[in-house]
Amino acid sequence: MSNNYPQPPVAGYPQAPEPNPYDVSDMPTGPLRSFTVTWILALLLGGLGIDRFYLGKVGTGIAKLLTGGGFGVWSLVDLIITLTGKRTDVHGRPLDGYEKNKLMAILVTVGLFVLESVLAVVLVISGLAGLAAVGTAVGNTDKPAIESPTDSGVSGEKTKVDPSKDGSVPLGTTAIYEDGIKLTVITGGFLPISEFANVPGDKAAAFQITVENTSDAEFDAALMSFPKVTYGASNTEAKQVFDDTFTFQSFSTILPGEKQIIQAAYDIPSAEADNVRVEMRGTTYGGQKAIFKGAIK
Repeated sequence: MSNNYPQPPVAGYPQAPEPNPYDVSDMPTGPLRSFTVTWILALLLGGLGIDRFYLGKVGTGIAKLLTGGGFGVWSLVDLIITLTGKRTDVHGRPLDGYEKNKLMAILVTVGLFVLESVLAVVLVISGLAGLAAVGTAVGNTDKPAIESPTDSGVSGEKTKVDPSKDGSVPLGTTAIYEDGIKLTVITGGFLPISEFANVPGDKAAAFQITVENTSDAEFDAALMSFPKVTYGASNTEAKQVFDDTFTFQSFSTILPGEKQIIQAAYDIPSAEADNVRVEMRGTTYGGQKAIFKGAIK
């Protein structure tokens, strides 16, 4: 007859020890990993896999690092798992402090995502508005905000630039170069500027500059986009004004028979309005300059 009772040891043969169901020698020891630290690492450095390195998951941490957080998807999934309390360390142990800090972590994460989304929308709208403004400003010769010399009553007298002299002509007239380029600088008076302008005050001296190509060849007028404006007896250089109305404008290549107009504003004291000097580059690099002198009307 057989039974299930333990058999006595047989003399001369070693016996294997009975397994101890309460043996904990192979269980992981040491403190639990922090939920707060894991969450911050997943939120800020998840794309580098730092959160997985912290949890002891070196292999997947390296994979996450090499793939840039799984192209962002892996990083987002790990962050969500962390916030839902499902994240564990390499031994499968839960993170310490989840119940205490989960609400704070969720609110901060959501707040940061909302803030980033709003900033992204603002940047996109600002970029599109800037492109639209530049596209409208550059090369716009149809509707100048400043009246032409004929409309404003300013003389349209043509003055030939003489290289042997200082090249100065009155404001409101047209300088004619030997190569068939005509340059006209007129003043639009003091016009309002917005509160977002880069200079203090509520008005600035406005100018309209026209370059006309009467030659038989195309003309690159880019060098004439940066006039030097000064005022007063000491020729103090005026600062160019930029706001939502007066944006940066520049000349480009002008085909034969065509012209381009740009407008610019400068910070000139009204007390110096009678003594203004606008120095324009020549039609070639280092060529004869045209200097327009006069008063802002």
